[in-house]
Amino acid sequence: MEIRIGQKTYKLPWEYFIAPLLILLIIILLIITNHSRIKETWIDFTEKPGSFNEGEISKVDYVENYGIEHINEENSAEQGHSKGVNEIDGKININEAGLQELVSLPYIGEVKAKAIIEYRESKGRFSDIEELLNVKGIGRKTLERIRPHIAVD
Repeated sequence: MEIRIGQKTYKLPWEYFIAPLLILLIIILLIITNHSRIKETWIDFTEKPGSFNEGEISKVDYVENYGIEHINEENSAEQGHSKGVNEIDGKININEAGLQELVSLPYIGEVKAKAIIEYRESKGRFSDIEELLNVKGIGRKTLERIRPHIAVD
């Protein structure tokens, strides 16, 4: 490629132009993606309390590490006993529990808790804990993890 500056003509290989253009293009793409809403649909590395997936830290571990349970105990003491908690063994009755009680279970977020409530409202009370497998989003692994914390009456 020839470049003419004043009276002089310079011959430069085409690679000298392509490499800076590619670098410029990459920089522009990085700027655009960092200032757009597209990045929110990509991987989010920020920690959001209450959003736990299988394979991540459980809510039980989160409570043990950050002491959230103490706050929840104060709130429940102020509000009295919840109708979804079994007073004998402290398990949550999935036929009576509200959204907040279901969300307090390990590996159960708001979406799964709403799915449990919707299933219960459409199909009726749970007759067995195994019936939770019919709820969208709850598989065998999740059921085994929450089994020690739930009851059905």
